[in-house]
Amino acid sequence: MTKKETFDNEFISHVTHELRTPVTLIKGFSQVIIEDEDMDEESKKDFIRIIYNESCKLSSMIDKLSYISKLDRNKFFIKKIYVEPVQFIKEVLKKFQSQSEEKSISLQFNFCEPVTSVMLDPEKMTVALEEILKDTFQILSSNGKIEITISFTARKFIIEIKDNGKGIPSEEVPLIFNKFYKVSYRPEDSGTGLGLTLAAKIIKCHRGSIKVKSDENKGTCFTITSPLV
Repeated sequence: MTKKETFDNEFISHVTHELRTPVTLIKGFSQVIIEDEDMDEESKKDFIRIIYNESCKLSSMIDKLSYISKLDRNKFFIKKIYVEPVQFIKEVLKKFQSQSEEKSISLQFNFCEPVTSVMLDPEKMTVALEEILKDTFQILSSNGKIEITISFTARKFIIEIKDNGKGIPSEEVPLIFNKFYKVSYRPEDSGTGLGLTLAAKIIKCHRGSIKVKSDENKGTCFTITSPLV
């Protein structure tokens, strides 16, 4: 068996595994609703909520797989425009405000003047940042802290996303951008293991890089570096 065939088989196995749980739950709860004519309304709403949540997971995974497939086949096009980075980051963080309040997580944004406009694809880079932040929120306990800092060099735009969570075991850090990889202490149903893969590929398409520094029981810092133009 060639290396490519081995990779393809492993990929199909991973996709099948990730699809099986939500499909089984959707099928099972739907069947109960159909067959139990005497089910009370409260139970029915709970079952429908589970079906909805699992269908959202499926939709999210399909979207990410589609993105990654386009990136791998060079069918993913970056449309850069000049963006004011402070406002851009603030718009991304707005989407996490309610989640931050629900989990009592401090969400802090730092920047220093002067701020330089940067060229990036706002839609695609938003996806990359959202995936990193989603991953951070999933593993961060209540009363945690996430700190986002932007800075500049003569030719580079730098975004740091730092948390004070559990950190990532050192032997797992090189693996976190692999498709379907989940840090060992995360619950089996926490995400698809595709978000960081997608984020890294989008950043690479911007001719940028992403690095991770993590200390167990202290936290993790993602550093994104991208050209100003």
